[in-house]
Amino acid sequence: MYDYLEKNCNMSNWFDMVYFEYKLKNLKGAIKLMEQTVYEFNKETQVFELENSGDNFSFEFNREKEIIREIRGKNIIETKFKDFTKRKILSQEYFSTNTIELFEYDEETDLANKYIKIKNGIKTEEELKINVLKDGSIIHFNVNFEVRYSVDGNKRLEKSRDSDLEFVYDYSGYGKKGYFTKTQRIREEIDVVEKYGNKSDFLIEKVLYRNNIISSKKMLFFDETDKLVQLLTFFDDDSFENHYYFYNDKDLLIENKISLPNGYMGTHHLYEYDLHDNLTKTTDRTYEYKYDEQGNWIERIENYRNEVFQKTIREFTYFPRGLHLV
Repeated sequence: MYDYLEKNCNMSNWFDMVYFEYKLKNLKGAIKLMEQTVYEFNKETQVFELENSGDNFSFEFNREKEIIREIRGKNIIETKFKDFTKRKILSQEYFSTNTIELFEYDEETDLANKYIKIKNGIKTEEELKINVLKDGSIIHFNVNFEVRYSVDGNKRLEKSRDSDLEFVYDYSGYGKKGYFTKTQRIREEIDVVEKYGNKSDFLIEKVLYRNNIISSKKMLFFDETDKLVQLLTFFDDDSFENHYYFYNDKDLLIENKISLPNGYMGTHHLYEYDLHDNLTKTTDRTYEYKYDEQGNWIERIENYRNEVFQKTIREFTYFPRGLHLV
């Protein structure tokens, strides 16, 4: 339904999907370049002022609607991608430090095998080792981590090359119980444990730790069409927050209900949309849009509690119509 979102987002991670939904949902046409600029309304001067935030960005797409270049902020970092969904980077330029990083890839494993850094005109190179073991498993030394892959290509371990940070993957329950876990830890101290399961390998549980003691636990529940229907969070003071999500016949979220330990249950947020399926109203915010001929919004005014809050401008460049050479 949302081609640009599905082409570029890890749909199994709900938090990741929600982040990219804001940027990629409802895009239409053959977009070559999209640039977004956000302005915050100054109540004293009564004018919109450029906001210095991550909400400013640019995406360049290929004809398959895949992101091939991203600029974060207003010319802060430019990244060119070999594969955006897998975060395989070809180059990264940091404008503030006059630094460029380049990556080359091994044809057989598709893993980075060379890292080149150019800072203030000085070039350094590093070979990134790829060890293919007799059983077919792989040990890869990338710029930041030593990564171990099993024979089936699944990550087993990511170990930082300059700290004690580790990510440990456990597939022991994958066949029998239908899930695998990813544990982030430093030495023997656990920070985060994520559990992935269901038929789509969705993130279904996220547990945060403090001093090896659980500080919060999120449990996610999906319906048969992979829509999130419940998000249950437990906190270390024995309280909880339970959200239920309801959708219309176009799979658009229309209500978020909340349940609390004191017995309260009621509507947390309501959502309304326009004919383009873009959000126009929540419990405390409204949105006004202007559209281009392709049906993409190019200006959005956000009002918070009936006061002007923010203006977002989007500029689009489209691929020419008709035949094209590949």
